[in-house]
Amino acid sequence: MTPRLSPETPAPTVEQRQIIEQPARTPLFVTAGAGTGKTHTLTRRLELLVEREDLDAGNILVLTFSRAAVRELRTRLARDTDGARGIRVLTFDAWALEVLGAVEATVDWHRLSFDHRINEVTTAITSGKTDHVHADLAHVLIDEVQDLVGIRQLMVRALLERFDAGFTLVGDPAQAIYGFQTADSTGRRFGAGDFVTWLRTFFADELVELTLETNFRARTAETRKVLRHASVLAVEGSDAAKRDLHRALRTELLELEDFGDLAVPFVRDALSAGHETTAILCRDNGQALLIAEELHRGRIDHSVRRAASDHVVPGWVDTMLRSADPVMSRVVFLEALGRLAPDLDPDRTWRSLRNAVGRGSPNTLDLSGLHAAVAKGSIGDELSDRAATLLSVSTTHRAKGSEFDRVLVVDPGDLPDAGFVDAAEEARVLFVAMTRARESLYRLAPPEMRFVRKDTATGRWARGGPARHHRWGLEVRSGDVHTTDPAGTYGFEADPVALQEYLRTEVHTGDAVILTRVESGHRDGAPDGSMLAPHYVISHAGRAIGATSECFRRDLHTHVHDRRDAAAARWPRSVSRLRIDTVETVVGSAASAAIAGIGGHGNWLAPRLIGLGRFGSDTRSSGDATDD
Repeated sequence: MTPRLSPETPAPTVEQRQIIEQPARTPLFVTAGAGTGKTHTLTRRLELLVEREDLDAGNILVLTFSRAAVRELRTRLARDTDGARGIRVLTFDAWALEVLGAVEATVDWHRLSFDHRINEVTTAITSGKTDHVHADLAHVLIDEVQDLVGIRQLMVRALLERFDAGFTLVGDPAQAIYGFQTADSTGRRFGAGDFVTWLRTFFADELVELTLETNFRARTAETRKVLRHASVLAVEGSDAAKRDLHRALRTELLELEDFGDLAVPFVRDALSAGHETTAILCRDNGQALLIAEELHRGRIDHSVRRAASDHVVPGWVDTMLRSADPVMSRVVFLEALGRLAPDLDPDRTWRSLRNAVGRGSPNTLDLSGLHAAVAKGSIGDELSDRAATLLSVSTTHRAKGSEFDRVLVVDPGDLPDAGFVDAAEEARVLFVAMTRARESLYRLAPPEMRFVRKDTATGRWARGGPARHHRWGLEVRSGDVHTTDPAGTYGFEADPVALQEYLRTEVHTGDAVILTRVESGHRDGAPDGSMLAPHYVISHAGRAIGATSECFRRDLHTHVHDRRDAAAARWPRSVSRLRIDTVETVVGSAASAAIAGIGGHGNWLAPRLIGLGRFGSDTRSSGDATDD
């Protein structure tokens, strides 16, 4: 059977067809450069494996690094294929959680770190504990293998060694931008180049190597000029050579048209006009948060891409879980979804939730199983992403694998002469950023970062001042909202039922919020005798909607307390310049939910925050931040 093509889908080229038509049992390694139609080729190959090779879609496993790549592949499969729609497409971390749940369901794997779970999966595979899980595994497709380093590489090696399945591995050495993951000894021993060496050794007599070279994305002279560096980026070289390469790429970036100052009204108008997708790509998340702050001031609709480790269950799932019936039919589910989340693909969403539950008849959804899946964090990756906006602000790492009509690359500046910097890594990051554009490519001046820096003690971005001891603000991120109890029952008193309705109907992505201190702090547990940071109430339009978590309290203590005088911490009176990232479904204490009158299942809505906060203080001394 010939795979079907939608009217907008071009027929495969000769080099693409050579990859698509390889037998299912073939161990295949593909080098695919930026813009060479990799996703199109993989989609066609997956459909052929089902339609022509007669593989069951459930016996094919697709693994990649980001939820963006998961969403893109699933969208293509749903749009352009029939039988291949049921293929599992997962991030490495989501798959690890799924496998561990199948091996030992009684363990709360979600509470372990990502790296811990990856190590546990590798051990389970090599010891044979997952043999029953993968008994019917017929083919494995892995994308972005150039970024397989450290423990994730060891996990993939174990998988390919243990199970007699065909595979398709795809990568591009010029786009290897996750070298920062190799800081530990395992990472240094198992870098991206080691994987290719292992692959060619272990499958020496069988491995088929093919290449995608024809570029379809480079529609402008600027992009084609950048792509000429790919062959140099893909090979090893001296630090001096890689510095020269970074300098050459940055020179080409500086030759691009400057998009302009985002504070200028007509520049903001140009950014929000039209219907094309646009990305502002930054070197780090500190830049992304400052640019998002500027866009909010200009009232420009946008989204900030989350880290791959941020798992979000959308708010409409909470509404689904409040059904009085223990199961929900497919008909009822689709009708409710059309009302609650009309932008989602109904069939794909149904399949994703059914897969997460993993039990019940094909035409019903077991709501108790869905509740358990939410609690374990095993809801499908594609549902974790917020609704797409035309404008995205992202680090280059988080945009990996995506493409946009228009891209604005934030100028990274020259490489520092002093201190450790991986020049090859920096050159590849800049290359990836400059090859994400389909139509137009611009440069953008970086935001003012003079008093913004990474706080090494907490891993958060922070605002400082002329003196090193100045503490003027701190990044707020996922995990900073208390979710063990419903809003109104912890940190402040309010009607929990009314607050749930307010969160459901009145709180939206991008809305401004402020944190306000509600106590002075405590001396109950700080090892140095200093006062622990106080709790803060989250206010939206003057109404309290939540409280900060112990995680935020701990990191605020670490960041703010005076290291010269442990007992003399000055806690900010407020934290402003924060926004609603989303309103999400969370699972906490069922007893708290029942007492609050919002049901006895233990799920409710909670705000998730984002932003580089600005401290407001009780005093206005030179060492303190002031209110906005």
